[in-house]
Amino acid sequence: MAMAVNKPTSVEFINTVFHDKEKEYNIEEMIINKNANLIGKTMRDSNIKEKFGVTIVAIKRGEEIISNPELNEEFQSEDLLLVFGTSEQLAKFGKVVS
Repeated sequence: MAMAVNKPTSVEFINTVFHDKEKEYNIEEMIINKNANLIGKTMRDSNIKEKFGVTIVAIKRGEEIISNPELNEEFQSEDLLLVFGTSEQLAKFGKVVS
């Protein structure tokens, strides 16, 4: 509620993105499996946005949260990813991390 009062444009943008008339967007948490091909690859090398259309919003690694991770950030086993995309995009990407 406080955000709605203080930043109405931001709230309107978020509502527009999540409730686009043509696509339904979501944010999901996904944990990188110890056997995933992403392990050891950087955000840049993995081409996630290009291949799957999703955006990695943050990475939780142990107690550390890496917001808006840099392209040189390497994925590690058991990283918890906060991922933004359509249900279809998230489903495709989920197969890669699990």
